[in-house]
Amino acid sequence: MFEKDYIIRAIEELFHALARIRRARREERHGEARADIEATCRSITGLELEQARSMGHDALRAVLPEPERRAIVARLLSEYGETLAATGGDGGADAGAYLRAAFVLYDELDQRDELPSEGGHREALAALVERL
Repeated sequence: MFEKDYIIRAIEELFHALARIRRARREERHGEARADIEATCRSITGLELEQARSMGHDALRAVLPEPERRAIVARLLSEYGETLAATGGDGGADAGAYLRAAFVLYDELDQRDELPSEGGHREALAALVERL
């Protein structure tokens, strides 16, 4: 029961963060959007976003055994990549690394049949496939 409540709170936190992130990106406050993504990752997972990006799936799975939290990491990596792409310049080059990391993580979850049905993750994976 506690684990389910925790996951529900994490998903709610993600949805609130996504609204703030997209609003900041729309208003071209990219630094604020990046900071919010990083803070959300720390809050939900206890990991720095860059740390999560650089970990392999098995290492991430050991630290975050719940597929929902790994899917949240994938979503945040995707949002960070989109934010970097929106800034242009050197950020656009880094965007691909975050988008690819999000895709790999989502794909691993999907291949293991662990991709959560809630939270728009399947749609986010489809958008990544289309973009990459």
